[in-house]
Amino acid sequence: MELVVAGVDLARAPLALRAAIDDSSREELLAMLVALPDVEEAAVVAGGCRYEAYVAFRRGFDSFELLAGLFSDHRRCQASQVAGCLYAAEGIDAAMHAMHAACGSDFLSQAKGYASHPFRLMCESAHEPGASLGVMARLATAVEGASERFGSDCDASRKIRASAEMAVSLAKLVFDDLEKRSVMVAGSNFAASAVHASFVQAGARVFAGPAVGESLVESMAKADVSLLCDGCALGFADAKRVRRARRGRLSVVFDLSEHGCVDQACVRIDDMFVYSRADLANADESAGGFVNGTDAERVRAIRILAADYMRWFEGLTASSE
Repeated sequence: MELVVAGVDLARAPLALRAAIDDSSREELLAMLVALPDVEEAAVVAGGCRYEAYVAFRRGFDSFELLAGLFSDHRRCQASQVAGCLYAAEGIDAAMHAMHAACGSDFLSQAKGYASHPFRLMCESAHEPGASLGVMARLATAVEGASERFGSDCDASRKIRASAEMAVSLAKLVFDDLEKRSVMVAGSNFAASAVHASFVQAGARVFAGPAVGESLVESMAKADVSLLCDGCALGFADAKRVRRARRGRLSVVFDLSEHGCVDQACVRIDDMFVYSRADLANADESAGGFVNGTDAERVRAIRILAADYMRWFEGLTASSE
């Protein structure tokens, strides 16, 4: 057997073909695929803008040409319209494409509409129920595993964790040892929770503020590091009051709110170091190239996952011949 993927790139498709695909039934396409001679199993991407099929063929013929013809028959258009915007791959490249698509890291995911829908495979076998080889079901499982480990949601969580680690690193540049330092958290959001956890792991004493009957300025005056979230507001005059209350002791302030809750003028106050969420992200990228590192890690890991799947696939093929 050979594993093949083929699809239509809607960004390059003629307008009439795009409209026909938008109205097409993926269930009908799947039924046509498994009805083809020499097809063991097939799967199509359910929902969204993708018009993409995965097929386990018996060897010995031009599967790409066959799929292009089937696509044109399904949409009742000329084969030349499909050929001009067809993409295809086979073997490990087909498996890798599925995993990258699920993670939002394939070339189509950069196009408008493609990345806005979850990637899910609808599978069907040309055999009677119970006689399926499980080729597509196993591919779907591998794809789901790749998405959970390296998908876009996972990337967002990694970026937040990396920014939290950068916050601790920046605080250490000021205080060196955090085990004797106090960290005040005002408000909460997901970013603040990650930063909070990183400071606890670094040995700092973390407390919630402001306390009952206490102002934000009073709470910040007791803290070496202040984590400010949505709902807080620190103006220039209040920041100067914090500095006076601390009597020359250094302060580090992290603005972790979505839209900024600290007056930008506060960066000019002596003895106070102010960082925004953007500062943490930019500092992290310049220090370690986090995004590029994650992409490289994902490419390597997906290749390993795809190779594992193809070893199983080839072993199944050898045993069935």
